[in-house]
Amino acid sequence: MAITYFNTHDGSILTSDTVAGKEAMAQGRAVSAEVTEKVESWRLRYDLNEKKVVIYAQGKTEEEAIKQKEEDDKKQAKLEAEKSEMLMALMEKQGREIAELNERLLKGE
Repeated sequence: MAITYFNTHDGSILTSDTVAGKEAMAQGRAVSAEVTEKVESWRLRYDLNEKKVVIYAQGKTEEEAIKQKEEDDKKQAKLEAEKSEMLMALMEKQGREIAELNERLLKGE
């Protein structure tokens, strides 16, 4: 079991150093929590609403968690690309509509 200090802004790990962690807590920038499982730090975050440590890919081995992260990252990248395409299409449509309105205004319609 180890005490880990998490960022109060986003729940990410801040430090496992006791001195730095306690200083950050005194400044209101950190919360402390016991981490009972032996997992790599990249898998840990603190749920600020539930007030508990969350382990990414809970119950999976490190290798399985890495594969899961790669899959999740690919899904996220696909979603971001789709979102970007939709925004570009919307901006193009709005640009055409603005151009048409300007043309009509110049004609006095």
